[in-house]
Amino acid sequence: MMARMFLLNFAPLIACVCTTLCAIPSVAQWEEANTGIFGGQVTCLVNCNGNIFAGTPGGIFISNNFGNSWTPFQTGLDNTYIKSIKATTDGRVFAATQGGSKLFVSSPPYSKWVNLNIALPSDNLESIATVGGSVFILSSRGNLYKIGEIDNSSNLIAQNLNKINSITSSNNNLFAATPDGVFLSTDSGTNWQAVDRGLFEKSIFSLTSFGSNLIASAINSPVFFSGDSGATWQMTTLETDYYRLIEVNGILFAGNQSRVYFSNDRGFKWDQVRQLPGASDFVSVGSSIFAANRYGIFKSFNSGQSWAISNTANLSNAFVVGFGSNDKSVFCGTSSGVYRSDNIGKTWSSISKGLPLDRTTGIQFANSKLFVALSNYGIYQSADNGASWSLSFGVPSIFCFANLKEDLFAGGVDGMYILSNDSWAKLRNISGQVKSLVVKGDTLFACSPAQGIRFSTDRGQTWKFNNKDLPVSTKEFSTIFSFKNVLWIGSESIGSIYRQPQLSTPWQMTSEGLSYSGSISSFAADSVNFFTGGSNGVFTFSSARLNWKPFYNEQLPILSKPAKIESLHIHKNHIFAGTTGNGVWISCIEPSTPTISVRSIAPGDTVLVSNYPEGNQWFLNGQVMANFKNSFIKPTSSGEYSVKVSLNGCESKISNVQKFDAPGDPQLIMPNVFTPNEDLFNPFFRPLKYENISKADLKIIDRWGNEVFRSEQLLNGWSGGILNEGIYYYSIRYVGLNGVTGNFNGWVQLIR
Repeated sequence: MMARMFLLNFAPLIACVCTTLCAIPSVAQWEEANTGIFGGQVTCLVNCNGNIFAGTPGGIFISNNFGNSWTPFQTGLDNTYIKSIKATTDGRVFAATQGGSKLFVSSPPYSKWVNLNIALPSDNLESIATVGGSVFILSSRGNLYKIGEIDNSSNLIAQNLNKINSITSSNNNLFAATPDGVFLSTDSGTNWQAVDRGLFEKSIFSLTSFGSNLIASAINSPVFFSGDSGATWQMTTLETDYYRLIEVNGILFAGNQSRVYFSNDRGFKWDQVRQLPGASDFVSVGSSIFAANRYGIFKSFNSGQSWAISNTANLSNAFVVGFGSNDKSVFCGTSSGVYRSDNIGKTWSSISKGLPLDRTTGIQFANSKLFVALSNYGIYQSADNGASWSLSFGVPSIFCFANLKEDLFAGGVDGMYILSNDSWAKLRNISGQVKSLVVKGDTLFACSPAQGIRFSTDRGQTWKFNNKDLPVSTKEFSTIFSFKNVLWIGSESIGSIYRQPQLSTPWQMTSEGLSYSGSISSFAADSVNFFTGGSNGVFTFSSARLNWKPFYNEQLPILSKPAKIESLHIHKNHIFAGTTGNGVWISCIEPSTPTISVRSIAPGDTVLVSNYPEGNQWFLNGQVMANFKNSFIKPTSSGEYSVKVSLNGCESKISNVQKFDAPGDPQLIMPNVFTPNEDLFNPFFRPLKYENISKADLKIIDRWGNEVFRSEQLLNGWSGGILNEGIYYYSIRYVGLNGVTGNFNGWVQLIR
């Protein structure tokens, strides 16, 4: 007799096992993750026929609706650190980059940038000036070039001048600032004449203009103003610095990176604009004024009487200083504010309300609180994930944090501080700038540009040096980290990494695979993976080969020098990269490939088990098995079984394949007579044939329907007990190895 069964929780033995590689790759890649992050340094602005162009370290952005929204305009740029941007009267817009001599141009309708591959100098391009349709380029060595209007050729001009420090244009004339004063050219740079009436300090390093107004800053402090295109000069009350200049409705505005001043008496007296934290450039559109600075773009509708941050939702050019995280959220400190993401970086929300407008220099989540360091205001803390803030410590210029048990340490320009029992104190036995901190076990390590590596085993009370076999120039090292009980340090300028397994061993260089022309800014690690980041991108470390490999750097915005990876952080299987002008980029950290093991939980019963406790998806012959997502399965069909893992949206490669053959149909044959008469021949009622059956139970009833015997182990059989001879009826419930369940009923004669 044959029966079919349904397998409830058990599986057959594996008949054939083999291991293969997955045909479905899971490739890690970087994606921009700046939704909600806005602002950052804006270096320059220009208005061309109502289109506002904003140059930043992260590229160029354009607005054609009076700054109400901004759109990235990067097509054609292979260097996105924009140093200067200017427009000509025929509608062309020119952009010069930092970190390489590259000049780009775009023409209406402004769909792309074209690289002018002309013979420009190898040094940096400092600034652009335009006179009508002519374009002039100043290099960092003080050489002035004119770009041909027809063939875009470059011609060196102003050879009869000393080194030029700055150029500007005013009323179709060209002005140059030099160590010998200010010079004017009325013929596009062919001839020059000194314009220095009233300019008693001749060493001028900065020159800017708007209309017939000019501001010249001298090396030895005076700042001069001219309201008549340089014919006469007067000394101002402005402090020496590099200024941008604009005039709106008769009011002059002069700004530098930290302050903005205004004058309503043609430059004789200047007062500070309190609402505007600096301006690297100005532009006017209609009755509106736009000011660019380190925090983004500010806008005024009323001739500069009041200012407000412009809508910069898509102007994602933030300088990302660092990250912190707890179980739920990741926090991001930038040059223009602090942000939080509760969905692994898909979107960010500003949590800067209650914080002074200032550049973030450090960030750390410690002891259920978020700490941020602001450049000029000290350390602020939040116990509610950034919903509210309070001043924790009023010491400015803090760069780094580290946790050692219940204590929080902070390092900065003037040494180190400790927060213990809600009270900050300065550590007296360590001096100088501290750039990076890390804890290894119970030991605190500090990286100092001036003194190298120091360590303390008593909570910072005493310190010892740890510079054995490091280069003499220990000031090159600026970041320190601990991974798998090994100490690592990286260099900001010489592109090298050193490792030290134990304090008693010398430092060893471990830089294979890195470019020595780059810099190392940060490290990040989880329990398995180790990363470093710097000016050449992100690299991952191979413990087996002791070398570094690029981590999909071709997708990162690092081709633009001096753009680089400033900070790294790992949160829920994702690596976060903070850049110097391109905001945040995120990549999955691919989980290691899962493996399948075969385990027997009972004779004939076997399960397939993934080595991952969660995130599993099982496949049969390459097809998804719906609803099979546990760490184990009990297969019911012949074929090849495999599994892959998805953790927080990051997928692994597929596992090795386990191949097996399902069992045949269950077979059960029962006798129709047994003789429990002590002759040891056929004394039990039990199966004559029992194959491919996982389990079966037995129930015996007499001719009147009374249950006389029950057993959950059919193979143990029935001895008849003390019952009389006669006919008895049985009912068997079974479960086969192939999963089929059923009932088998019959009769048997008991003979004594």
